[in-house]
Amino acid sequence: MKCLIVDDEDISRKILEKFIEQTPPLKEVASCSSAVDAIEVLGNEEVDLIFLDIEMPEMNGIEMIEAVKKMPQIIFVTVSQNYALTAFEHNVTDYLLKPFTYERFRTAVDKAVEIHLTRSEPDLSEHVFVKVDTKLLKLNFSDIDFIEASRDYMQLHTAQGKYLIYTTMKSLENKLPQKKFVRVHRSFIVQIDRIKDITAHNLLINNRIIPIGDKYRNQLLRKLNIL
Repeated sequence: MKCLIVDDEDISRKILEKFIEQTPPLKEVASCSSAVDAIEVLGNEEVDLIFLDIEMPEMNGIEMIEAVKKMPQIIFVTVSQNYALTAFEHNVTDYLLKPFTYERFRTAVDKAVEIHLTRSEPDLSEHVFVKVDTKLLKLNFSDIDFIEASRDYMQLHTAQGKYLIYTTMKSLENKLPQKKFVRVHRSFIVQIDRIKDITAHNLLINNRIIPIGDKYRNQLLRKLNIL
């Protein structure tokens, strides 16, 4: 995994550089003392993971995340515990409190590697079978517009109609191709190619307005091909 360090403290950058060098899955792309420099690196280099400090002059880590439309995975590296909720809202992979040990660093990296491998795996299956009355119906993923939670059931919305299945949102989310679908709300998963337009709080699919939850917004934006 190609890594970028963003921290205004020299000693923190040196510690991260040393830890990355000791960890075979990781390869350092650059080490920046400011978020502004890091954004420039992101424009020129492929990066899979950022070790990002939060409290920095000129532009802090939160502002950097909000300024970059397509961010790689983030591991926050900070002295403060006050940003845990913000980290959760921005779908950050992990949160390292300074000072931290190599063992704690490795735990965070292992989590990032697992996510990276999952995202890199090809989507081999192109369909799912759903139970309709007394038979199993083959439903291609490409036919699904969006999925809506309805109490203990999930409604699969397609051009051919709606299919109600008994499962959890999380279980269904894990079965879907990660490159084609994204969860945008606690009650909605959408197929990215079906999205017609997006506003601050909603998106439109086939004249259906679907809400975008605050905790899912950045995840959605990272998956969009934004010019």
